[in-house]
Amino acid sequence: MRKKKLKVLGRILGCVIALLGVVLIYVYNSYPICTYVPKPYNSAGNVVLDKKMTNLEVKMDVEKMIDIMENTHPIFLEKQTERYKEAKEKFLKETNKSMVVGEFQRAVSRYLVSIEDGHTQLYWKEDQYLNINWRYLNGNLVMFSDDGKQIDKVVTKINGVQINKVMDTIKDLFPAENYVAENINNAKYSKGKMVLTYSGVDCSKDILLTEKGKDGEENVKVEFNKVKDNDTDYEISSRKIDGKTIYVKLGVCEVNKDLNNVVEDLSQAVSNGIKNVIIDVRNNPGGNSKACDMLLDSLKMKPGRYGSIIRFSSLAQERHGFLRKSGYVSFKSSNDVVKNKDIKLYVITNEKTFSSAQMLATWVKDGKLGTIVGQPSSNMPSSFGDVLGFQLDNSKLQGQISFKKWIRPDKTKEAERVLEPDIYVDYSEDALSMILDKIK
Repeated sequence: MRKKKLKVLGRILGCVIALLGVVLIYVYNSYPICTYVPKPYNSAGNVVLDKKMTNLEVKMDVEKMIDIMENTHPIFLEKQTERYKEAKEKFLKETNKSMVVGEFQRAVSRYLVSIEDGHTQLYWKEDQYLNINWRYLNGNLVMFSDDGKQIDKVVTKINGVQINKVMDTIKDLFPAENYVAENINNAKYSKGKMVLTYSGVDCSKDILLTEKGKDGEENVKVEFNKVKDNDTDYEISSRKIDGKTIYVKLGVCEVNKDLNNVVEDLSQAVSNGIKNVIIDVRNNPGGNSKACDMLLDSLKMKPGRYGSIIRFSSLAQERHGFLRKSGYVSFKSSNDVVKNKDIKLYVITNEKTFSSAQMLATWVKDGKLGTIVGQPSSNMPSSFGDVLGFQLDNSKLQGQISFKKWIRPDKTKEAERVLEPDIYVDYSEDALSMILDKIK
């Protein structure tokens, strides 16, 4: 009798162990498990662009860069594109020699650009920019006044070098996910002294812009500033416009005291019957998407869910402490939402609305939770993200690489490269003023 009981207990224990094993295998293959202490990224030294690298040093950095790229980025879970294959072949060929770090930097950048991911790139130390206000629109470098008004002039040359040649250099070196990103890159990097020099512009003498207007061409002298222009404002605040409208400035997606105060203000405003909510994410570089989720939750709205693919690698394991260092896990997107029909929500975006801030706009657009107003973002609605910092040992070049792919809630629109606003507002107009006029 006793033997029979032990036999039954043994079978039960065996079943429990087997079941536990199945559960552990399921969890292992379905979720990112962290078991190690993450090692934060720390730079091992600064870049010296004119430093000479030996052929062996170059080769070692090339091998490390390709290893990081192909074993970290989620794009390689799919079939390699022809563009990437060509870029890799060119990268290997043009780096099979000794060279200075600056030349190697350009070679690495051309290689990384091939996957068209705005989150994956080298860090460029450009500290001198032309003191000029222009935008790249409809294939032209268009002049703007200091107060943001478009001028009927386009720049055709810089110190005699055709603008198209400068734009070719920029396209070669900096990633762009869509036409908006291309326009931003062209406007931004065409001011940089380093990029202009690489394009054949002689920056050792006075810089003359050839401007073409309705009265013909003229040369205008401009100078470099030591520090680039920066319009990033990390303000998080809220204010009532009137009894029925509240305005939220979300300058960065960060969960902090300021955000908690805004969430409290929104919750109170909703309880008091507020009708219009404006969330301004212009120039917001992103951060923690939970900040956006908290804002919508305070409005008694529930957005859809982004799907994701998380790729494990040695680098991701080191930075996040993952148990696995190969393979991936995936989560499905969903566009099931909860709307609040008592509130009209407006989200203001522009070309510099990026990453998590772009997620907010996509949530609202896909779920029909409100109206997107402004200009489209340089970040694709479905895109790569969550970056890992890296540094190459010999050149000391530093950069970042995505290890996740995000799939927008409305998966039928996954292939769209641009989230177009519901109401487009020209650069010379103010989106907030337009919204206030609309809701009067």
